[in-house]
Amino acid sequence: ITIRAHIRNPDCVMVMDHSLLLSTRVNVFEGLKGEGVAVINAPKPVELKVKPSKLGLVDATGITMKLLGTPLVGIPMLGAFSAVTGAVGLDSVIKAVKLKLGGKAVEGTIEAVKEAYQRVEVVKP
Repeated sequence: ITIRAHIRNPDCVMVMDHSLLLSTRVNVFEGLKGEGVAVINAPKPVELKVKPSKLGLVDATGITMKLLGTPLVGIPMLGAFSAVTGAVGLDSVIKAVKLKLGGKAVEGTIEAVKEAYQRVEVVKP
């Protein structure tokens, strides 16, 4: 991602930390298009004030803690994004992980991506 600016009307919102949903200072869904999609990292179902047209819920933190021993959720969330939107295939996400990461982190990260892809719960409000 090379854009370093506020995105005013996103097609998709990915929430890496579900506690942001409780904030009165930040509206993570601000500007989300009517047919917008949200993918949320949450250990259990969450109450939303805004209902996106499609919602994906996954416990990416739990997955990464179990498989990697760390709460780094960004890459596994791409697996969930892939499952919810179909905008990019799982194989493409895995290929990108292999290209960008090296060493022991690759296998565990790929497992986390696959598990997030498989475990994401897709809800159509």
